[in-house]
Amino acid sequence: MADNYLEKRMEDLRSGRLSASSHSGTSRSTKGWLRVRFPERRVLIIDFGNRATALSAARSFIDASCRVSVSDCSAETDFPSLDGGIRLYDHPADIRTVVSELTSAWRDIDIVVISGKPDKRLHDLLDEWIEFKSTHPSTGDYGGRLIVTGVSDTEETAIEIKSEFRDSLSDHRIRVYAVQGAPDKTARAALLLCAPAFSDVITSC
Repeated sequence: MADNYLEKRMEDLRSGRLSASSHSGTSRSTKGWLRVRFPERRVLIIDFGNRATALSAARSFIDASCRVSVSDCSAETDFPSLDGGIRLYDHPADIRTVVSELTSAWRDIDIVVISGKPDKRLHDLLDEWIEFKSTHPSTGDYGGRLIVTGVSDTEETAIEIKSEFRDSLSDHRIRVYAVQGAPDKTARAALLLCAPAFSDVITSC
């Protein structure tokens, strides 16, 4: 009896009379949620003194199955370890070395998140990142993202960066965004800004 029932249901499914998802719990469990495609990205987070936002951003990108590295450029004690694994550079004297090692291991960096008020090492980072992209042209259309977070003048900082590096950023399709708020909300906003679905509809600074 049970065999006959299963055979009939399979026949209905094959003929199209029964949808495989018609009674699935998937649609009910995701109702009210925004779901976007987020391919694995290579993310470098620079802690320039806003530890809480850097930690939240690291966790968010790890949860999105990204490869994450944190460079602790703050004056605080060592950056805490995170479950899930990250590449950690504690208080590097030369940020260029960090970028060089990551681009060698990862073949590029897709996203850079700045947490806190950047110092002159940010210029070294951008020079090295842009130099790599100049000598290793990408075949994809994503380009890159530079997210400035965690300071009271994030928008001004982002505008200064974009003004100074305008041509180089544009040549390599690197978009610059400023995000400010509570650490967890800032991290989620940064993640959303980096999603391919929003690349052409969200205006950067």
